[in-house]
Amino acid sequence: MDTDGVLPFVVNLPPKDRFEPTTVVGKLEPNQRQINLVVIVLRIQANPQKTREGHEIHSFKVADRTGSVTLNVWNTAGQLISPGDILRLQNCITQVFKNELCVKPGRSGIITKIDEFTMDFKEDPDMSVFTPSMEPMNNTNKRPVQLMS
Repeated sequence: MDTDGVLPFVVNLPPKDRFEPTTVVGKLEPNQRQINLVVIVLRIQANPQKTREGHEIHSFKVADRTGSVTLNVWNTAGQLISPGDILRLQNCITQVFKNELCVKPGRSGIITKIDEFTMDFKEDPDMSVFTPSMEPMNNTNKRPVQLMS
């Protein structure tokens, strides 16, 4: 014990209700809402795509210990993410886009970089790969075809 009157090092943890429970990539399904994940960014999927309105969509392959999935992030936030980043994703949603299951931040979604390079992960199973169970969900997102006579 120190005689300087200095107390030993103490860690004060945040209250338990500060962190929402997280789910794992291996349990993701289409059309989930308000999900929280902790993932590592494996790679950038492609160059950013432009929408008609001029927004950029950045795609990344992310993973945790149960599998991998595609993460889509819009505009400036996507420019700040790099391979090797460990991210806490809060209030995200899943959707099927171009026959791929994707995760994206919702309207109140938060992406926080919490670390880099030090996380166990598995690339398989890739939850983004199209499966027949996604088919009914995928069809509901399409607009009905209107025939001109």
